[in-house]
Amino acid sequence: MTSGNDDGCTAPTNLNVRTTETSFQLQNCYDSVTYANDGFNIFVVIEPKDCFRNCNGAYKATFQENSQNNYYMCHCSYNDFAAVGNPVTCSPTSYFAYFHTRDAQASGLVRRKVREQRDLTARREIRYCPSGLTACNVDDTGNYECLDTSSELESCGGCLNGRYGNSSASVGIDCTNTGAAFGASTCVNGQCVISACKKGLKLVDGKCRS
Repeated sequence: MTSGNDDGCTAPTNLNVRTTETSFQLQNCYDSVTYANDGFNIFVVIEPKDCFRNCNGAYKATFQENSQNNYYMCHCSYNDFAAVGNPVTCSPTSYFAYFHTRDAQASGLVRRKVREQRDLTARREIRYCPSGLTACNVDDTGNYECLDTSSELESCGGCLNGRYGNSSASVGIDCTNTGAAFGASTCVNGQCVISACKKGLKLVDGKCRS
């Protein structure tokens, strides 16, 4: 964003460059924007890319810098603006107005539904276990236990018998069944770490091999 003309900025501090990948296209910068009453409210984001991400399935996205805290005021719109002011040179005080083509908007709605379903699955998981723990099946009993799969020796990196209520989740590893000598294996950050192997096996690249 710059404040000035084609020859340069009014002051060096007016130069603010960001590289952001988005499916939105810049419509223009305006001195004011009046939003349609389509259920969206203005909200605060840290930077413009957060505005684009939150407005992924919308038709229009607008942001303006808040000079008091250097955050941005963002607004999403499913419909066109109710009104816009005068087009102006883009600057920290102007409204940056972006739009989606209708095809891009439809694609964004599909991605949003997928993300919402993923978030719903995560929220269901939280109901089973406290934060940081995973609900893991206990054999075929239909019961579950809450495990920290980042450090659980017999369910390292995931639930050994599958995640409770989520059949598509990745399955973990039993670090005691990797050829490691007794007491010579542990689970660190979801990975089995072996320090010694059983008799007849050699430790090669962190794994016990014959």
